[in-house]
Amino acid sequence: RMTRSLAAGHPITVPGAAGVADGLLAVRPGDITFAQIRAYVDEIVTVSEEEIASAILYLLEREKTVVEGAGAVGVAALMQRKIRGLEGKRVVSIVSGGNIDVNLVARVIEQVVEARRQRRGAQRVRHVWGARTRAAAGIRAAPCRAFGGGAAGVAGSARLRRAGTTKTRRTRASTRL
Repeated sequence: RMTRSLAAGHPITVPGAAGVADGLLAVRPGDITFAQIRAYVDEIVTVSEEEIASAILYLLEREKTVVEGAGAVGVAALMQRKIRGLEGKRVVSIVSGGNIDVNLVARVIEQVVEARRQRRGAQRVRHVWGARTRAAAGIRAAPCRAFGGGAAGVAGSARLRRAGTTKTRRTRASTRL
């Protein structure tokens, strides 16, 4: 709506629609908001509903932050690399608004998880026979000593053997390689 208003040179009315970022779906931009955007904003990028949903779930899973769709659009744009000229720079995205319905959070999780499953299914179709065996051989041959997991999370260890020496990798499972 804002991009159409900027193109027209004045706030215009666009029929409303529902979406994940309902806080951004005003039928018409306000006069003051329009003037500030026109004066201070260099570029507007758009993100899809799916990209916003992915950002909401990312913030929930990785940052332990509950955020509404409108507050996650900046993260969505960054995750999708839609803003030019940021390579090698420190970037801040303001994340705001936790006014999200629990049912919407459930739908977002469902939608993103299903999309992940579909992508994984597409990757399985392109499976190359023997790739796992070659990858495991590379891991066994790697001259390294790696540790993972915390003191509370370590349940077992896996041993990697190479030329008579023992390499140890801590894992959460008691799997042996």
